[in-house]
Amino acid sequence: MNIKSYFPITANTTYLDTAAFGLISKNVYESKLNDTHAQYNETFSYLQDEIKILKDTKLLVSKIFNVHLNNIAIAPNFSLAFNIILDGLDNKLSVLMLENDYPSIVLPIKNRKFNHHLLPISADIEDRIYDYVKNNRPGIFVLSITQFLNGLHIKPSFLAKLKSDFPQLLILADATQYLGVEDFDFKKSKIDLMISSCYKWLNAGFGSALVFASDQLKDQLKSKFVGTNSLIDKTKMDLKPMGFLEPGHYEINSIKSLQTALNLHYNLIGIDYIAKHLDELSTTAFEIFQSEKLLDNVVKHRNSHSSIFNLNINQDDLKNFNDEKIYLSIRGNGIRLSLHYYNTQEDLEHFMNVFKSI
Repeated sequence: MNIKSYFPITANTTYLDTAAFGLISKNVYESKLNDTHAQYNETFSYLQDEIKILKDTKLLVSKIFNVHLNNIAIAPNFSLAFNIILDGLDNKLSVLMLENDYPSIVLPIKNRKFNHHLLPISADIEDRIYDYVKNNRPGIFVLSITQFLNGLHIKPSFLAKLKSDFPQLLILADATQYLGVEDFDFKKSKIDLMISSCYKWLNAGFGSALVFASDQLKDQLKSKFVGTNSLIDKTKMDLKPMGFLEPGHYEINSIKSLQTALNLHYNLIGIDYIAKHLDELSTTAFEIFQSEKLLDNVVKHRNSHSSIFNLNINQDDLKNFNDEKIYLSIRGNGIRLSLHYYNTQEDLEHFMNVFKSI
């Protein structure tokens, strides 16, 4: 399978920055063009298709991620959805977070004056999380499943164990740097809230975020967010179960792009292929970066890792990589490299050759 053919930009660049933005495929690009054309030339029929596009996309999401339709919302982005959720929760609940987690997680918690504790990231972070929850019994645990700074990954199976042992704990997870790299089953994960913007590992472009909520979380929410699209039927006042996250008009182009991206990702290419490819490529990268002493002090002592790496490389050298059409990001104290399924062993070798020549 020629994966790069779906992403023409990879023919003459080495794109190692999916953690910042996932490349748009030819399929999604053509979907966006067709939708814009239809909006311009066939406005009435396009508007008639809106309900079907939304329904078909949610059915596809439900099937892929094993989540009930009544527990799915599609929001414009992670931050908006997360803030709406927090406004519906009792801010007297104590919150556990991870130090240096994504600002869009930490800032909304602090801004609402939740009593919170920041747990330092360490190689044995799962043990530290478990012990803290056991000894302090916070009401909420908020985390990015994969950390944006260094790629440290906390497996959903650990979160399922945590939830099973402490069922009153609400687990709120940012999956923006995770969803799309391996098979994910929402019901099995036992996570109470999972939000993922879809412009990174799902390669859907800007404008959509998937939101999955457990019944336990929905029972505790007292959201005041509401609008016309929150209604099951605009002629009646009955609210959709997740309508508080969809109060206004839908960005239907983005939702159709999401549907197209999901079909490519899960039906045409297949998540098993993607997961296997990423595991092999990331394992090779880990070994190379370890031998070159480029890894974060925490990451190098972990037994498993994601496909995101923060490398001990002088940030001034980013220009040298860009000059060779290698694209990365500056994050924290180093340069962040991230691998996706359109990357290859040759991309990794090209990066290392340039690194060694600097």
